[in-house]
Amino acid sequence: MILSSGTAGWEDIFEAIAGDLKKVGVDLTIRAIPEPIMANYQRTGIPADAFAVAFGSLTLDALDVMRQHSCLRPNAWFCDPEAAQLIEQAESTDDLAKREQLIKNLQQRAHDTAQAMFLYESMGLTGYSRRIELYLTDWGFPRYELLNVRDH
Repeated sequence: MILSSGTAGWEDIFEAIAGDLKKVGVDLTIRAIPEPIMANYQRTGIPADAFAVAFGSLTLDALDVMRQHSCLRPNAWFCDPEAAQLIEQAESTDDLAKREQLIKNLQQRAHDTAQAMFLYESMGLTGYSRRIELYLTDWGFPRYELLNVRDH
């Protein structure tokens, strides 16, 4: 399994997961790699049987997530052609009720086909002072170059 070394705590989390998998006869070897290499693998193909990736979307649209983990993506790591057709149907409809039903069907299909091992829900927590005028993040990483701190 390859794992991005850019996410705090992942090594500990996946060591615990490896321990749990060992109990059911699965050996998991973890290799941490730098984030830029992992990002490149996601574009060109992942040279491993398993890898850690978030199921998240900046737009908070479930279809974005489903597309990321489908054969509609170049160098797909998971491909279900029927799911890809549902994604395209949901993206192309203006009927919100139909779109919602298609997304529910997609999510059920992802569950039923064991598209991934959903291990835990990620949570982000950030605290900052009232002196901060602009605080933005990308995927949990603070945009320090945009941060503005007042003197008082």
